Amino acid sequence: MENGKQQTAVEQFWMEIKSLIPPVDPATTYLMINALKKAEKMEKEKLILAHINGQSEFDKGAYRQEVINNAEQYYNETFKQQEQ
Repeated sequence: MENGKQQTAVEQFWMEIKSLIPPVDPATTYLMINALKKAEKMEKEKLILAHINGQSEFDKGAYRQEVINNAEQYYNETFKQQEQ
């Protein structure tokens, strides 16, 4: 990646599949992008949950919000791309 971020599986899939799809009308393009954004959101939630679960020993109640914040920060630093 240009900005040093890792690609998620959804992003990698999209990069490979978009070259295989012939040009489509704007409505179909919108639906495809919407589906991609939903998949990216689901993947983000799973990555953050995996990070939280990986920190479960640290999470003894009092640190729960800190673990959640750290998980969000981890995702953003590792995967989030610059908004276009």
